[in-house]
Amino acid sequence: MQTLAIAVSFPPLALLYCVIGWALLLIFANIYVRGLVVVYTAWCFLDRTPATGGWNTPRLTKFVKGNWLHRYAFKFFGPSSSIVKTCELDPSKRYLFGYHPHGIIAVGAALAFATDGANFSSLFPGINVSLMVLKPLFKVPFYREWLMMHNIKSAGRKTCLKCLQGPPGSSICLAIGGAKEGMDANPHKMRLTLKNRKGFVKVAIETGASLVPVIGFGENELFNQVTGGCVGRAQKTFQKKAGFFVPIFWGRGVFNYSFGLLPHRYYCKRLTV
Repeated sequence: MQTLAIAVSFPPLALLYCVIGWALLLIFANIYVRGLVVVYTAWCFLDRTPATGGWNTPRLTKFVKGNWLHRYAFKFFGPSSSIVKTCELDPSKRYLFGYHPHGIIAVGAALAFATDGANFSSLFPGINVSLMVLKPLFKVPFYREWLMMHNIKSAGRKTCLKCLQGPPGSSICLAIGGAKEGMDANPHKMRLTLKNRKGFVKVAIETGASLVPVIGFGENELFNQVTGGCVGRAQKTFQKKAGFFVPIFWGRGVFNYSFGLLPHRYYCKRLTV
């Protein structure tokens, strides 16, 4: 059940489902539906909603983030997986959560902050956290709606500032190492990428937000990836020019333990944030 739950709620697979659905509509739908899909796709590229704060639908977000599937998905990593609370956070203040390590796709950050699968709202009542992700993800039809329903927002500077200028408790979470740190996501190692990535500190100073360091133990053990040789050099070149990289990675499948798009569960036994 936990494997099926994470197969449904896992962000990369949700992205894959959306792309497949979009392609099927273009190929097999009638001409009227195709026309609507084309218009909607163009609107995805022109709409500025993700960059200006996303949707303002607290009831929908609470319902989606509290979905029981997310709780099962978090327990996929073992019954002892949890958020460990090390201090109290005043709900009348604002916070910038800095997540490390980035990993391949920051699974721990997604499950802990973009869902309530780990009971974040019970541990820190009154604190409304928006997970910030790459802008290009909001250009994917259907997937952009899936992101905004979970209160996920575009990681631009202006968007971060606007979120932290909201009502008391308004907070954001950034994987501060970004794609560059993702290229160092290898099992049993945690390499912090921080030099020349201090924009989050400036945002916190401008808004009066407190910095909260967050460690995802087990994050780098969730996947294996190809990083060396000509592949690694090509990834670094692409990352410098585009700001993100395309990882060549593998985990486990739904019915096997050796290859697939799902994260490993036998390497880390648990995911502790």
